[in-house]
Amino acid sequence: MEALEVALRKSTATSWHLTTSLDPRKGRVIVEDVTFEDRASFELFRDSDEHRVAVELWAAIADWWVGDYEPGLEISRASS
Repeated sequence: MEALEVALRKSTATSWHLTTSLDPRKGRVIVEDVTFEDRASFELFRDSDEHRVAVELWAAIADWWVGDYEPGLEISRASS
């Protein structure tokens, strides 16, 4: 975890939340939600040595889904 904190400090992350899921039906699910100032800051974090170390550690003990996205994509509902 310390490696991720170092990587986040080097970037311009504007928020970082690490918690467990509220829904226990799927076992222990850890949720990490990080918001960055901009795309460049995200790339700086993702390409850091500290991030690579943390990913290697977690990959050895976890089965996970990862999603990276940029806000602004709107999904409209079809009218009925």
